[in-house]
Amino acid sequence: VTIRTPLIPGYTAEPQNIAAIARWLSAIDPEVFYELLNYNPLAAAKYIHESRLYPIKPDTKLSSRAKMEFFCSVARQAGARNVFVES
Repeated sequence: VTIRTPLIPGYTAEPQNIAAIARWLSAIDPEVFYELLNYNPLAAAKYIHESRLYPIKPDTKLSSRAKMEFFCSVARQAGARNVFVES
């Protein structure tokens, strides 16, 4: 099983959020695979295609590699052992 968290700046890409998820996961199974997904701005096209309002600000940027590694370290410090960033 791999648990994935999309990291959307201003929403889910917050250290306290990642730590809380990692603590919860590690309490169930510290060996579970936990993947952190960088924000994907291409999702906006799907909303447009469905004639829906995209709730994310249009100037939202992807997190840098360093920031993604920081988020990995937050999850590891919270107890998750198998944390990785999408490649």
